[in-house]
Amino acid sequence: MKKQFLQFIKQHKIWRPGDRWLLAISGGLDSMVLAHLAIVCEIPITLAHVNFRLRGKDSDQDEDFILHFATENRLICHSIRFDTQSYAREQHLSIETAARKLRYEWFDTLKQQYKLTFIATAHHLDDQVETLFMNLIKGTGIAGMRSILPKQNNIIRPLLFANRSEILAYAKQNHIQWREDASNKDEQFTRNKIRSRLMPLLKEFNPNLSNAMIGNFNILRDLDSLYFEQVEQWKKKFQKKRNHAVYISVRKLMQVDYKRSVLFELLRPYGFSSIQIDEILNWMKNPVQGKQWLSNSNRILCSKRFLIRTSLKTENISLITIDKPKGSINCGTIKLAFSTHAIGKYTISRKSEMANLDLEKLSFPLLFRPWKAGDYFYPFGLSKKSNPGKKVKKKISDYLNDLKIDPLGKENIKLLCSGDQVVWVVGYRIDARFAIGKATSRVCKIKCSKIKLK
Repeated sequence: MKKQFLQFIKQHKIWRPGDRWLLAISGGLDSMVLAHLAIVCEIPITLAHVNFRLRGKDSDQDEDFILHFATENRLICHSIRFDTQSYAREQHLSIETAARKLRYEWFDTLKQQYKLTFIATAHHLDDQVETLFMNLIKGTGIAGMRSILPKQNNIIRPLLFANRSEILAYAKQNHIQWREDASNKDEQFTRNKIRSRLMPLLKEFNPNLSNAMIGNFNILRDLDSLYFEQVEQWKKKFQKKRNHAVYISVRKLMQVDYKRSVLFELLRPYGFSSIQIDEILNWMKNPVQGKQWLSNSNRILCSKRFLIRTSLKTENISLITIDKPKGSINCGTIKLAFSTHAIGKYTISRKSEMANLDLEKLSFPLLFRPWKAGDYFYPFGLSKKSNPGKKVKKKISDYLNDLKIDPLGKENIKLLCSGDQVVWVVGYRIDARFAIGKATSRVCKIKCSKIKLK
């Protein structure tokens, strides 16, 4: 097994002289065998043990066992305790997901802090097969079918060549001690249920199932690489980035036969499910503007021409008051700069980012806020053909529709108000009631500019 181990880490380029692994060690059979192989092969390792405090005294005894092993082998060992159940409740996560998130965030911190090369986990061949079926049950693409990789970003799995029975035989042959984790038999966890029920059934058809899958995984990894190259081409063809959003062309998607695969790969990394993707495809047959879908981190907002993907971390602006017509104020992603001028010494700008207003018609404090249904104004420069001098009242929603602003763009529209009256659709048009006239003596000049997000 030592020979296979060395061949595997060489083949997948997961160790070179000078490297040091952060080895995730639980005290169970797999991680203790991985630690033993690293020691006998003289691979420098630092141990990292997480006590999730899920099994009472057993969890504490696992921690003591690992600390004793580290001392005995003169290894550096980092250990941490998490209140996993409380964290899972607070974050609305399953225990499995919460534990995974906690440990990998901590592993990443240790790796960076101590300048270690890789995070090594003790996943093996049987884990790889079980993960395949877990992914298939949930619904997956090619990435899920090729299952666990020997190397993925900073994480390596040096035991992926060996199955569970081979690891057990090696442990007994080398008198390796380990701790049994009773939760590995708890069938409330999906993986344990697959391990205890599905895998024995499949092995009735092929007792050597895990080793038989090696060739399949190699082929699927190659297919995944080829497919990834195609996905990158799809991204260039079907979507464009604009500001902080991604626009996916409905027209281009509708022209291809493989639209589901394209949409799956464009949206899956952002937490959208297969069911949601099917719903979006059905929507595309008869698009209605304003429909949206949410994942945990992103949303899809629909116009007739585009699917607009944006982060849920949206600008948190409600109401901002502006007390005087001087100086600058940051309003979320917009900066407003105020100044006042005598009418005779001022040149009026017609640029949309500039508002030139009659100062005496404004009642401070002004209010900066998002627009809402029912808002209206009298667009400056717009009048009835039958009565050129009469101002035209227009709903903000109709005005934005006339400009053909997409749903995401509409959400970012802000108003500057004096009392209950709209003064300026910021960055677009002022209200005629506050425009400069013959009786104006002083001008309030406002310039809006975008603030670049870090």
